[in-house]
Amino acid sequence: MGPVLADINGFVTKKDKGFVILKKDHFLIRKKTVTKEQARRVNRATCEQCRMCTDMCPRYLLGHDMQPHKMMRIMNYSIDDMDAVKIAQLCCQCNMCELFACPAGLHPKMANLYFKDMLAEQKIKYKPEKTEFKARSMREYRLVPSKRLIVRLGLRDFDLPAPMTDVTFAPDMIRVSTRQHVGAPAQPMVSTGQQVTAGQMIGCIPEGSLGACIHSSIDGTVSDVTPDYIEIRRS
Repeated sequence: MGPVLADINGFVTKKDKGFVILKKDHFLIRKKTVTKEQARRVNRATCEQCRMCTDMCPRYLLGHDMQPHKMMRIMNYSIDDMDAVKIAQLCCQCNMCELFACPAGLHPKMANLYFKDMLAEQKIKYKPEKTEFKARSMREYRLVPSKRLIVRLGLRDFDLPAPMTDVTFAPDMIRVSTRQHVGAPAQPMVSTGQQVTAGQMIGCIPEGSLGACIHSSIDGTVSDVTPDYIEIRRS
């Protein structure tokens, strides 16, 4: 599900689970760097409506109305029906349709994103007609073995023992991102020049919003506060 990191200058946040370093010509890099316009042209020229993207979609199999093949059809035939594309907002961008299900190697997820962006621009939101969902009967037969998925993704050579290494980091300066999570960024609770200790809360959740508080990982002095990060220099 992760994106391609084009620049190594950034932050490690709570959302980061791990990093895989691949060559630029690797299958995953080539797939994940396709632009929406490139994907739209390929989808329109090649999709045969086999509906494998829908049949293996985890959201669809859990009982939701996510149907990527319909988004491909609407895109291919330029159908002007905003009500029909609302279900694109159900896409969780897991990439199962693009990286495993589609026999032609097309971009159903990108079709979903194309319509999600369109809906967001028009401030249109999907409203489900029900609140309880039942998994479809075929779900148990369409689960993908992790080993098989790893091979299909071209990551078999990386599927090796990876023992933890005890490494101590003692940077002179840290920057704690205010966007550590899905939701609103944390609001800084400290100011430049203020002394903080390891574990001290330095950013809080905005009132009435979903998010997560942030804390300092070192004892030090706050040297910079911006909407994106809080910089602390070790004492």
